[in-house]
Amino acid sequence: MYSLLGPHPLVLINVSFFFVCLGQLSLILLLGTLCFSKHVLKRNATLINLLVVTAGVTVPGALLYYAQHILDPEPPFGLCLTQAILKHGTDPMFIVCSLALILDVLCETGMIMISITRRTRQLVLLASPYIVFVVFATWAAALGITHPHAVKHQPNDLYCTIAYTTLLLGLDFFVNTVPTHVLPIAYEALMPLATFFIFGTNMDVLKVWKFWDHAKFSSAVDSSKEWAANNSSEQSDTKEPAVQV
Repeated sequence: MYSLLGPHPLVLINVSFFFVCLGQLSLILLLGTLCFSKHVLKRNATLINLLVVTAGVTVPGALLYYAQHILDPEPPFGLCLTQAILKHGTDPMFIVCSLALILDVLCETGMIMISITRRTRQLVLLASPYIVFVVFATWAAALGITHPHAVKHQPNDLYCTIAYTTLLLGLDFFVNTVPTHVLPIAYEALMPLATFFIFGTNMDVLKVWKFWDHAKFSSAVDSSKEWAANNSSEQSDTKEPAVQV
C-alpha cells in the first residue's frame, strides 16, 4: 500500500499526522489571540481568513487517519467520497486565499490601485476562496457520484482522490518515485506549523503570550493604537492606513 514512502511508512504517516495536529492547535491559539486579545494590533481581515482556511484545509487530508482507515486500500465509499470532495475543494481554496492576502496587502500599501472601495474589495477577497471551494467541491461531488469507480484510495497516498482522467494516471506513472510522494506529504504536514511561525512570531503576539511582562507591553500597544487612530482620522475613507500583516 505504501511501498514508495520509504522503509518505514508508518513512521512517516504518524509523524506527519502529529505535525498536522500541532499546526492546527498552533493556528487555533494564534487565531484566538488575534481575535480576542486587546493587546495586539489589528490584523488584515484577509490574513485572519488565511489562518482559518489553513487550519481547516488540513482536516480533509487526515480523514482516513481519523477514521482508522489509513491502511485500508478500499475504505468505505462514503468516507472516501467525502474526503475526495473536500480535498478537491480545499486545495484550490487555499491557493486563492493566499493570493487574496497578497493582493490585499499590495492594495493597502499602494503598490497597486483598484477602482473600488476598500470595503467592496475586502468582501470580494474574503468571499473568493469559499466560492472556489463550492465550485470545485460541487464538481468533484458530481463526478464522484456519477463515476463511483473513479473514487479511489490510491497506493502511496494518504487520502482518497477522484482519478478522473487518463492524463493524471499517466502522469502518476512517470512521477512514481519516493521523493515525489514523500515531499508532498511533508509539505502538507508542515504547512500549518510554518504558517503559524510566519504570522505568529510578531512582537505584539509574543509579548501577549509572555504574560509575566504583560503590563509593560500593554502601554506600548495602547500608544501604537492611539497613533493609528489619529493617523486614520487624517485620511479619506477610500485610502485607509495599512494594517499589520
